[in-house]
Amino acid sequence: MKFTSGSLLAGLALAVAIIALIVGVVALRRPGTLITGPETNFKEQIGIITARARSEARLKLVQAQLVAKEGYDDAATQVQDIRADLRGAYAEAKEESKQEWVELDKDLEQLEVQIRDKSADALQTLENILTRLRQEVRTDD
Repeated sequence: MKFTSGSLLAGLALAVAIIALIVGVVALRRPGTLITGPETNFKEQIGIITARARSEARLKLVQAQLVAKEGYDDAATQVQDIRADLRGAYAEAKEESKQEWVELDKDLEQLEVQIRDKSADALQTLENILTRLRQEVRTDD
C-alpha cells in the first residue's frame, strides 16, 4: 500500500482530533476543572476546555516540527489557527476567563513571531504554553 502526503496528512489530522477528544474527556473528569460560579454557562465551559485540549494536541505537532527543524511556515500558520480557535472559544466567556485568554494569546503571538524568525527561544515558549494549557481552567470560589 502506497501512502500519499494527502492520506498521511488526513491520518495525522484524525489522530490529533482523537487525542483532543480524549484530553477533553479526561479534563472534564478532573475535579475543579470546570469554571464554576452562579453565572457559569456549561456550554461555554465545554467550548473552552475542548478548545484548550485541541490546542494542546496541535501544539505538540508544532513542537515536533520545531524539534525536527522543518516546516516553520506551516508551524507558524498552525499557531495562528490555534489563536483563532481559542479566540472563538473565549468570545462569550466571563471577564475573568477573557483575561486568561488575553495572557494566553500574548504568549501564542510571541511564539508565532519566534517561529517565523526561527528563534531558538520558540521551543521554550512553546513548552511554557503547553504547561499553561495543562493547568486547570480558572475556577471561581
